[in-house]
Amino acid sequence: MAENTAEEEEEREKELIREEESEEMAKELVRGEEGEEQRGEMAKELIRGEEGEEQRGEMAKELIRGEESEEQRGEMGKELIGREEREDEVQEEMEKEGNEERSKTEKEEEEEAPSHLPFAPESSDVLDDDSTTVDPSYIISLIRKLLPCQSNADKESQENDSNHEEEKIGENGENLEKKDQWEESGCILWDLAASKTQAEFMVNNFLLEVLLANLQASESFRIKEICLGIIGNLACHDTVIQKIISQNNLIETVILQLILGDSPCLTETFRVLESGIKSSEYSSFAELISSNEILERILWIFGNTLNLSLFEKCVDFLFAVIESEKLGNILLQPLIKLGLNTIAVNLFISEINKSEDENKLERSDRFDVIINLIEALSALDGFLKESESSEKLLQSVCNIIKHPDKFEVSSYYASAILIIANLLAEKKNLISIILNDIPFLEGLFDALPLLPNDPQPKNALWCVISTLLVEINENNKLENLSLDQIARVLLSKTEIIEDYVADQVQGSFKEDLVRENYLKVYGVKTSLRRIGEIIEKRNGEKSERINSDEIERVNRLLNCCSKCDEL
Repeated sequence: MAENTAEEEEEREKELIREEESEEMAKELVRGEEGEEQRGEMAKELIRGEEGEEQRGEMAKELIRGEESEEQRGEMGKELIGREEREDEVQEEMEKEGNEERSKTEKEEEEEAPSHLPFAPESSDVLDDDSTTVDPSYIISLIRKLLPCQSNADKESQENDSNHEEEKIGENGENLEKKDQWEESGCILWDLAASKTQAEFMVNNFLLEVLLANLQASESFRIKEICLGIIGNLACHDTVIQKIISQNNLIETVILQLILGDSPCLTETFRVLESGIKSSEYSSFAELISSNEILERILWIFGNTLNLSLFEKCVDFLFAVIESEKLGNILLQPLIKLGLNTIAVNLFISEINKSEDENKLERSDRFDVIINLIEALSALDGFLKESESSEKLLQSVCNIIKHPDKFEVSSYYASAILIIANLLAEKKNLISIILNDIPFLEGLFDALPLLPNDPQPKNALWCVISTLLVEINENNKLENLSLDQIARVLLSKTEIIEDYVADQVQGSFKEDLVRENYLKVYGVKTSLRRIGEIIEKRNGEKSERINSDEIERVNRLLNCCSKCDEL
């Protein structure tokens, strides 16, 4: 018992010493009798609770066991609770700082987010006007919000008034808010303009006058883009395009936007012009566009822009010009004289040469657009008058046919073959470039199963093959090639030829022979006859050296060629 009492007394003395040390440290902090470094260390010790887990455990045990007086236990409990509260406060402060940082980041991301950019309807029937119900007063209120804010004179007057600096700060905030409201209202009208009913209502309520005023007065590219976008949607409707034309100075102002250096504005400008030349009022648009200055600017944008959306809209405009027979003399011929064909060919060759590896083709959306344009241009009479440009283009297109990865470039085969056929029809002497090209001849047959189910590219392919084989068989224009090499290529493609002929014999050519089908039959028949003649001629020269396997293939190919009369 005495020993236990002694131990308890010793423990209590130690505890009293620890309490006295804590009280002394607290007093020193309050009185400021220690240096900054020492007080910081003591404060950290008290706040962070740097007493070890063992000391805090001992204090907790003393509270539980009730070995201390009520007052001592109360003091110890308060100390533990105080430490926990301080730790909670530190944790809350850290969370608050993290939330503020996240909010700041989210706000910056929202400010950097792309602006609202509605797109034009694909046709005037995209929106069901019967299901589109918008309060007319709401549309009118949106149009009123687009009214130009202030005259330049008013702005200069405010800027010269140095006595109202505080007012100007407030007004700048208001102007920013008005700009946001203007943009929001403009984007809503941009969307609504896709509806024919809403478009007609807007035009009847002076929207065109408001848009014209903004285009003439504003220097903001974003405001111009929204105005041009709304006009582009309005121009999709035949009933509205007439009012656009009749609006004094509107089309002239739109065309003048071509001098801008802003890609989104130029994109919307081309969309307006495309809709205009496709409409019943095409002549009014064409007349205003036809000046050399405007056409040269259009070709400069076409040849130099790196913006894909702008490039696509510019090419869409050129497609509309090419496809319109009525615009041939007004716009197409002047564009060709100013270098349209040459610029297009140079762009195409540049895209082909982008790949450093000859066995890889750098595929891109830009390449898809330009090869389709070259296809359309190559069908025009007098496409390329310069022989050097024609030869470069033919060689570049032939590289697509010879590409080792057939499936990688199969989507380009139709356009490539049509371009080749058009070039050979335009310039007969170009045949010499591909006459001795064995990989090209092989590529033509390999492309046959991969062509789309469209008679036009298949017809073009057989016409190219027949042109080559006629030159080979009749004129013997072969350099460093023998008839045996040509025959081996043809024999290696026996299965492809058999499959195609079998498909055609089943009924594809049993239809009435319109001109297109006649041309296809002519190309296939001519090719099969020439193939048969080449094989028989080669057999006569090499009859003793043909093995049994090759004889079987020869017989199959000759049998297939004999069916040309059934087509």
